[in-house]
Amino acid sequence: DGDDGDDGDDGDDGDDDAEGGDERARAASRMGKMNVIFVLGGPGAGKGTQCAYIVEEFDFVHLSAGDLLRAERNDPRSEFGELISSYIKEGKIVPVEITVKLLLNAMKESGRTNFLVDGFPRNADNLDGWKRVVGDQAEVLGCLFFDCPEETMEARLLLRGESSGRSDDNIESIRKRFHTYQQETTPIIDIFKNEGRCWRIVSDRPMEAIRDEVRVLLSKELGFVTDPYGIVRAAHQVEHQVEELPPRVRVAIGVAFAGALLFALQRAWRSD
Repeated sequence: DGDDGDDGDDGDDGDDDAEGGDERARAASRMGKMNVIFVLGGPGAGKGTQCAYIVEEFDFVHLSAGDLLRAERNDPRSEFGELISSYIKEGKIVPVEITVKLLLNAMKESGRTNFLVDGFPRNADNLDGWKRVVGDQAEVLGCLFFDCPEETMEARLLLRGESSGRSDDNIESIRKRFHTYQQETTPIIDIFKNEGRCWRIVSDRPMEAIRDEVRVLLSKELGFVTDPYGIVRAAHQVEHQVEELPPRVRVAIGVAFAGALLFALQRAWRSD
């Protein structure tokens, strides 16, 4: 027991300092850029659940290509709505350029810099389309891959189907989706593996255990700063709301904030 403690005291502090410096360097190098992590895994692997956890703890925006397509389809003001509906009705795949443009627009409109793109790219055409449309406007850091056995995913989807109302949460559709995933999405995951930019998370475990592993990956290995109390998210929300106000109101808020800050600084100076 004593030897374990001695080993930790002798070497870990220097390692921790080095790791902390690396994390800060990585975080600083990403400031101001749009950074993307693709989130992939089979249907029912737990991608959406873990993305929600990440958003709770880190300054990330969660974007789902499927959700964006459905929202665009139902928006009467959309320039793509009718086209998306026609493709879906005919059982065709929506052109990748439209999907990528929706993702890129959502990223830009958010005013944020870190994004989880869930369930995309599903195939080589998706990945090529991303490169064509997005180019160097965003940096793809890598792929977060939730690896789960098919029998576990199948059980999860069937359970979800009891209440989801989704037409594809039935055994026939589920197995077709598994086949498509194996044929088209697995090769995309392999591309990121070969580039050393794929982080595999085994996801047939308790959700909290998976959450802990993802937290360590993002904070320790990738250098993202946790936001457990939602301070950063709240600041972004306030900033977005202020931007929508008339110019005179924004100026008045700015003056009031500057006055309050000056008052606080004066009090702190006097107390010293």
